[in-house]
Amino acid sequence: RPVIPHPLVSSGRRAGTRAGMAKTIFWSVVVAIIAALIAVPLSFPKTVFDPKVLHQIAKDAIDQGGLNHTAVVYKTIAGMKAKYPDHIKEAPKWVFNNAGGAMGSMLILHASFSEYIIIFGSAIGTEGHTGRFLADDWFHILTGEQWAFEPGAIHKEVYKAGSQHHLKWGVAKGYRFPDECWALEYARGNIVAMLPFGYFDTFFSTIDFVTLWDTTWISALFMVENLLKGKIWRYQGRYDARWMLYQPCSSALFMGREPAQGQDIGDRCDARWVLYQPCSSALFMAENLLKGKMGAAGAPG
Repeated sequence: RPVIPHPLVSSGRRAGTRAGMAKTIFWSVVVAIIAALIAVPLSFPKTVFDPKVLHQIAKDAIDQGGLNHTAVVYKTIAGMKAKYPDHIKEAPKWVFNNAGGAMGSMLILHASFSEYIIIFGSAIGTEGHTGRFLADDWFHILTGEQWAFEPGAIHKEVYKAGSQHHLKWGVAKGYRFPDECWALEYARGNIVAMLPFGYFDTFFSTIDFVTLWDTTWISALFMVENLLKGKIWRYQGRYDARWMLYQPCSSALFMGREPAQGQDIGDRCDARWVLYQPCSSALFMAENLLKGKMGAAGAPG
């Protein structure tokens, strides 16, 4: 004869199934959010600043300020405002920055999803880990010295006033200011992915939530302001409705394969595409929609 399951057993199984589905949905959302925060800004960001121009501004400020370190710093800021009046805005206050074991203070001049510029340094010296970022970072020394080394290096790198230290994408170093040192720092790349490095020392070391709040609201204010100016991502000016459908599939099929000459851009895939193409495609389509661009699907942007 047929076996009739006990009502309590059936309800328990249903409850377990619902709990499992809820957990799956929760972690799917978490993974999607993390993927968007880390991967979307990799989508070929729109940039404004030129490291060569910034280096010249720093050197001009050093020539004008001489041994007056305060003058050098503020002449650098003035030079940045003169060269990039639409993109440089001096933050309302200096804030501490604890990251990688080092402590300094910074003045934010620009922050967006693809770039940031700050004056960073210390009046008493410091040392720590540079961080390893999905971004390039240029350090233009204004006063003092910065020392650095990579694993296996027997001798230190020395960067003096007027020099430029380029920390390349994905590279990490140890660094030190042996004494007072100030620099114009410019980062270009996935700025969102750099934020945890700047925050973790607050939670695991300093417990300085005043600095955390100041850093967060100033950075957010600048980033949103630049976003509203249209300083967001582009992918070679090409985006259309097809991306929403075929990029996840083509990425999975052609992972790591370089496109042959004349091959459709849909076949140009690497590991990042699996994560960021659905997000970036939605972003581009929404942007064009807000512009009133209601063309046919497949038309170039």
